[in-house]
Order: sequence, then structure tokens, then C-alpha cells
Amino acid sequence: VPESNMPGYPWLAQTKLVPSDVTAKMRAMKRLNVPYTEQDIAQGPATLTGKTEQDALIAYLQGLGTQIKTRN
Repeated sequence: VPESNMPGYPWLAQTKLVPSDVTAKMRAMKRLNVPYTEQDIAQGPATLTGKTEQDALIAYLQGLGTQIKTRN
């Protein structure tokens, strides 16, 4: 958006994720009681192949949006 005060963050769209990094991170998070299965961990690198930092940020923000609890 040209009139926005926010910077463009162009590197998010240009920086590819490193799929091989995710396995160790997921195992560490599993030790901290994040409910990852062994299948989740095994499929992690394939899921990230070809993805960018921008893709990861969008997925993270969408996840936050689904965790919001509303009052009934």
C-alpha cells in the first residue's frame, strides 16, 4: 500500500525457509509439551520445502487468529 507508513519487509518474500532446521526445533518443542507426533516431525521438512519467511509469518498469524476465544 503506497500510502502506508509500514516498511515493505521485502526479504520475507525472498528468504526461503531451511526445511532441515525444523526437525530439531520440533523435537525440542515436543519436549516442552507441544503435542507434535512423530509423524508430524517426520513430515515437517517436506511441508516447508519451497516456503518463504512470508509464508511462515502468515501461517503464524492465521494460527493466532484461530486461537482467539470469543464471549458467548
